[in-house]
Amino acid sequence: MKNIALLIAVAGVAILSGQTRMKYPEAPVTNQVDDYHGTKITDRYRELENADSAATRKWVEQENVLTTGYLAAASGREKIKRELTGLWDYEKFDRLSKVGGHYFYFHNTGLQNQFVLNVMDSLNGTPRVLIDPNTYRKDGTAALGATAPSWDGALYAYSVAQAGSDWGEWHVREVATGRDLADAIRWTKGGRVTWTADNKAFYYSRYPEPAASELLTAAALNEKVYLHRLGTGQAADRLVYERPEHENWSLNPVVMEGGRYLLFAIYSGVPGKNRLAFQDLREAKPKTVDLIAEETGGYDPIAIIGKTLYLNTNEGAPRGRVVAMDLEHPERARWKEVVAEQAETLEDVTMADGKLLLVYMKDAHTTAKLATLEGKAVSEVAMPGLGTAQFSGAHLNDKEVFYTFAGFTMPTALYRLDLTTGKSSVVKQSKVALDLSTFETTQVFYPSKDGTKVPMFLSYRKGIKRDGMNPTLLYAYGGFAISETPHFAPAVLEWMRMGGVYAVANLRGGSEYGEAWHQAGMRAK
Repeated sequence: MKNIALLIAVAGVAILSGQTRMKYPEAPVTNQVDDYHGTKITDRYRELENADSAATRKWVEQENVLTTGYLAAASGREKIKRELTGLWDYEKFDRLSKVGGHYFYFHNTGLQNQFVLNVMDSLNGTPRVLIDPNTYRKDGTAALGATAPSWDGALYAYSVAQAGSDWGEWHVREVATGRDLADAIRWTKGGRVTWTADNKAFYYSRYPEPAASELLTAAALNEKVYLHRLGTGQAADRLVYERPEHENWSLNPVVMEGGRYLLFAIYSGVPGKNRLAFQDLREAKPKTVDLIAEETGGYDPIAIIGKTLYLNTNEGAPRGRVVAMDLEHPERARWKEVVAEQAETLEDVTMADGKLLLVYMKDAHTTAKLATLEGKAVSEVAMPGLGTAQFSGAHLNDKEVFYTFAGFTMPTALYRLDLTTGKSSVVKQSKVALDLSTFETTQVFYPSKDGTKVPMFLSYRKGIKRDGMNPTLLYAYGGFAISETPHFAPAVLEWMRMGGVYAVANLRGGSEYGEAWHQAGMRAK
């Protein structure tokens, strides 16, 4: 987003002051020629790959002098800076969830570097700060990572990364007192914590401790799953699962609600695909059973009722479907399809209040509906507009689910969905010091060179004449199954306020239309 803000500032200055021709410094060049099996390729700018060379450093410094000199002398820059600062300085909310008798959500007063985790004892209660990562280090380089409340909401596990490191260290905080327990878990990278049913222990995945000299360079290999019991040192943690024959695999443990079953989502690095295994924790010595031993699709566990595992999968359905698997007979021939593949892409599924909450992506924006556990439609969930919703998790008996919603002209708001009525209501709304009703987002479709219709969002100030003459920022990204959905950004809002159009094209390579859309932007395509 900082890059977009800089581009908007530079483009805005050009709009306000007129473009001038600049003399750019000459990059260092060499006579480097590489011979690839008889084919010679010239690479004149190889020197720039050495970021520490004197020639590269000199060129970077000259480029910086050119850029900062141009911006400092350009008229309109300070005006844009003031307006951007004002737009960024607004109260923000994110990720509301209910666990036990507590409501957790993230809050930012305006220009705080990181969001603060607040907790309330009722939905309309008085919030109190539970975790403030802005206080970790004076230089602001410690960041809050993944989090995991216990099933009863009394304890809150959280990870902290220092100085931009990939390593995270987990701690456990008492929600009632705000005090940390003595427990500390190290050598995790992007992993998760999943609590046991009694809230006295949790499973987590970690890597071997690297040598001190390799702390920032050691490869992320040989991840293993351990069980940590509160009040004990990490050295006493019990190894519960590993795959030493596949050192590059990632292992993600998930205790399903009820606490009987521990699932392992296993990833080899292929986007959109994983394996599944499980342990029955009621057994004296739980053995690991493979449910899905080959990466033939992606499998996201939803819930287990009795011995039936509900899965959100793209196997046999590139846009996703819901299937039910008998844990005692996991053969595919015995799977039951609960929700068939739709025209839209199935993004997320939550089970609560005896229903399935099905979250879809339709033409790169969120839609949602409620269905019975047999897949019969109950009702549509009305969304506030063209935007992106992110739903929190829920327990099986919950009668409410919370979600965030944002769009190009709508800052993030927190919503409560009543699962009985299917109606949504605003819990907390971010407010910007600008009349957002003067802007709008529309969606158009354009033909690609092979005739495929590609969606594109256009956001601009209402009343603007769409004649192709407006300053326009076009953003597009198609790769790694990453979807480009509507989001709110103050820098984009400033661009629109200045009269610009912001366009986002949903290229193939993302997952806007499921796995087939992803595959259509890969390799030879």
